[in-house]
Amino acid sequence: MKPTRVLAVGLIALAAACCWGAQTDAGELYRTCLAAGASALEARNWPEAETFFTAAAMQTQTADSKEPYLKIARYSLAATYAEEGKEDDAIRIFKSLKLTLNSDEISQQTRQLVDTLLILANHFYSAATAETKDATNRKLEGDALQKINDDISEKYQLARRYYQWIFVIDKQFLPVHSPDLQDVAGDYGLASYYAGDYISAKEGFEELLKIVNQSTRRQSELSQGSLAYSLAAGNVVGPAKTGLSVAAISVFLSLSYEGLANELTKDKPAEAAQDYSQAESYLTAFVRDPTYGNSARTVLTRLYRKHAELLRHSGQIAKAIILEGKATDIQHSEK
Repeated sequence: MKPTRVLAVGLIALAAACCWGAQTDAGELYRTCLAAGASALEARNWPEAETFFTAAAMQTQTADSKEPYLKIARYSLAATYAEEGKEDDAIRIFKSLKLTLNSDEISQQTRQLVDTLLILANHFYSAATAETKDATNRKLEGDALQKINDDISEKYQLARRYYQWIFVIDKQFLPVHSPDLQDVAGDYGLASYYAGDYISAKEGFEELLKIVNQSTRRQSELSQGSLAYSLAAGNVVGPAKTGLSVAAISVFLSLSYEGLANELTKDKPAEAAQDYSQAESYLTAFVRDPTYGNSARTVLTRLYRKHAELLRHSGQIAKAIILEGKATDIQHSEK
């Protein structure tokens, strides 16, 4: 989902002068420092980013309300530490923060932070996508693959949090048919999915589906060789972000529920079975869809078999046989 909002960030030297200038109010100083930090982070200038995010946090000391400004500045500082490899410093800050952004913390001044938050979110998302492609091209294995996968997941997690904040803010100010609101809900869902945070992925895609169903805006269909098809086939490479139709969102939702179910299978099989059922429910309407039918059938066949296996282990043989039959029917229909 390509952002349509662009923030023009000035030269770091000029931003520094603004940050420490005496003629600007605390709110404007904070926004300038945060934007300068984002610009430095994009340029991989870690010391500059640390300086500006620290300065942004300091500006909150004179504000009437420190939240969410202090939270955002501190989180961004911790994200910089994580990028630098200063994991202990990053973890120390992350553990001290309550990361949820509450609606009562949001004001028109908060809205002015969205463009900078979008820069930060897109930075980490793009970095994760690039690392994923690089790992695939290099055909990494073993410890090397695990290390880069951990780093990729961390970057998607950082992007996820920024997208979540943007979505919470935008919901307060943008109409439901706004392309920006739909885009960031999808970004939130996608980043969460690739981070392996299926609860957040489910939330993001459910919010997006709700928005799209309420809106008159028509989303353009993705091609069969797109992200949704790649996910369905298990060929997961960082997505090209673009508009998602109701069918595409439903595929993503089913995959998110599948991820939740997979995590619960061993310890909470009954809950896992419910999640598999929910995942299946999102796909059944699209098995004959001209664009997403192949994706829906691929995922649905896999879900029926996983669900059936779970039911067999719990002694529900008859229900398992029914689901196995449905999986077989889908396969036969494709021949």
